[in-house]
Amino acid sequence: MIAQTNPDVIIVTGRDDTHVTYILKALQHDLDVLSEKPMATTGADCRRIMEPAISNGGIGSGHIREDYRFTKARITSIWSIGGRDSSR
Repeated sequence: MIAQTNPDVIIVTGRDDTHVTYILKALQHDLDVLSEKPMATTGADCRRIMEPAISNGGIGSGHIREDYRFTKARITSIWSIGGRDSSR
């Protein structure tokens, strides 16, 4: 799906224990990731995410309210507050 759609950002939602799989796949493709919390459910999975994330240019942090998840206005406001370079 990544090859077909060529996204700039991957949004990860769903069961908490599945987040790490999607985050790592996105990082392998050098994509930005917007994940609901928790990013991962174990310390080991957090470390698995941190290594490639730092190699790809760093990690930002934000908060997504579960009752306000992914409206276009909300995502735009997250990036305008200091997300990565949107010209990528």
